[in-house]
Amino acid sequence: MQALIDDYPWVLLLLVPLGWVALMALIGLLGGWGRLARAYPARGAMPRMRWHAQSIQFGWTNYGHCVTMGADSRAFHLAVPLPFRPGHAPVAVPWPEVEVDEDPRWYRPPVRLRFRRLPGAAAYVSRDLAEKLRSAAGEAWQEGDGAR
Repeated sequence: MQALIDDYPWVLLLLVPLGWVALMALIGLLGGWGRLARAYPARGAMPRMRWHAQSIQFGWTNYGHCVTMGADSRAFHLAVPLPFRPGHAPVAVPWPEVEVDEDPRWYRPPVRLRFRRLPGAAAYVSRDLAEKLRSAAGEAWQEGDGAR
């Protein structure tokens, strides 16, 4: 491998970005962001009410302090910075499609967001972030009983 890099240094310049794109796409696929983005693609700009460097968990994938979340009375939005975008298209989930409940387990954030178009899929956020989302959603916020 070293001989290849010594003889063709441009190969390294090609492989590193391609490896990064492949890794980000794989994380998006395995973690569930990709499914969410296909079910709820963002159309239009993120609302003015937004919070940068937020954390959210999908399945086994924890997006720690790298997600921008926005919300208004119609939907909540998710986006990641451009370097993390492969496999992570921006998302906008209308509030009528979201059910919120508590799921306190020691290994993940306590507030669960479930999505009508994706049975069995869930995202987890902190109570502080859930309160911000609730404030932005207003009457559109739907709390469930955790039975679904």
